[in-house]
Amino acid sequence: MNEKFYTVPEVAKLLKVEKAYVYDLINFGKLKAFKLSERRTRISIDELNKYLEGNLCYNKSVRPPIRRNPKYGAA
Repeated sequence: MNEKFYTVPEVAKLLKVEKAYVYDLINFGKLKAFKLSERRTRISIDELNKYLEGNLCYNKSVRPPIRRNPKYGAA
């Protein structure tokens, strides 16, 4: 198995976004990842490439996923 895996901070740095945004992408099912343990999440390079191919668009604005606060409902 020679597949490359990234941590959440590495993906955030590559995409030039905050770590919380990457976690939102994962939680909303837009970016597939797997957990090695409670504090270790990994994203394969193939899944990152699938996300980028399906979501890069130069002609329309890109909006982040809606963040919801479970205590108060919609943010």
